[in-house]
Amino acid sequence: FAYRLDIKSQKAQQKEAVKMKILFNLILPLNLASARLHVYSKNDRHTLEGKGKGKVKGKGKEKQRMKRYCRVFGAVDCDDGISCTVDECNSCTGCVSTPQDSTCDDGLGCTADICSTTLGCVHVTHDSLCDDNHICTIDTCEVGVGCKNTPHPQFQFKQFNIISAGASDWTISSTTEARDLDGNVYQTGIITVGSKTYNVDKYAEGMVDRVDMHKFGGGWANTFPGGFGGAHFLVSVSAKVTIPAGTWTMIIGSDDGRILQMKGILFEQVSGQNILSDGGVGAGTPRIGYEYATAHAYSKGMFTVADDTTVDLYAMFWKAGGGESFDLGIAPGDSLSSPKSYFSFLEDGVYGWKVGAC
Repeated sequence: FAYRLDIKSQKAQQKEAVKMKILFNLILPLNLASARLHVYSKNDRHTLEGKGKGKVKGKGKEKQRMKRYCRVFGAVDCDDGISCTVDECNSCTGCVSTPQDSTCDDGLGCTADICSTTLGCVHVTHDSLCDDNHICTIDTCEVGVGCKNTPHPQFQFKQFNIISAGASDWTISSTTEARDLDGNVYQTGIITVGSKTYNVDKYAEGMVDRVDMHKFGGGWANTFPGGFGGAHFLVSVSAKVTIPAGTWTMIIGSDDGRILQMKGILFEQVSGQNILSDGGVGAGTPRIGYEYATAHAYSKGMFTVADDTTVDLYAMFWKAGGGESFDLGIAPGDSLSSPKSYFSFLEDGVYGWKVGAC
């Protein structure tokens, strides 16, 4: 036998409880000695036994009472505080909370949105769904943000070697030729650039922290980043660099030819130059380098930027035979007369420079 009190006044509730106790005692002569009266209010719950005394129960007993209350009076106390669940009163089992994943949709394509009955909305990230197919970026999925494609704080490199294509003009003989070839090769196979035909035997691309081969520091251990060498091959690196305001000197070393250029930057003073066949290198130009085959040597260039400046950097070396080396470094101020030991490898964070693969 159950009765619900909806009277807000505590005094009125007590009076009503007394009435129900009298009613309950009238039931006893009907041999319903095991009957129990449940009196509920919005602010309190009481269990009145045959003698009319309230009993305080444990949490387990309280849950049982709530289930009986739910079955009789409806889902008044079934709210679980989780916004993504539908809370209802089942006439057989009591309160039921059903998760609704659709209510957790965050509108981001890289997350799996799940409703947990204990945690609420949970968003599971999947980085693979953010792949932009660019080798130069780190692709991640962040909760509340979505896909982020952040450039690697590195140089992007490209390396390939040339073997005979059955013609007499397949070798690389100048920096200008190597630069033009580099701009047209993206895989192995036969390729014609201008009037010459080349056979690209091996090709590799990836990321490197710095340009450090053999002479300056030996970081590539004579294997180069692609893991191979050859009689005629080249390695190029590219990056988007942010240069702190001030005067700087850059150094590029190679065996054989080399070139360094930064779009928009003009080198005011240079050393160790050999004019490219197209005339575009040296003081007053955005390039320093050496046109023909040479033993290991360095080219240097000094420049100034008034403000922090972001530019595209490109550096390349090629080999025609014998030894090989490729290094790229920086030093603050006018350091044209300084030895190579004064320079530091150019990499992200050195002297406040920032390097991004794209």
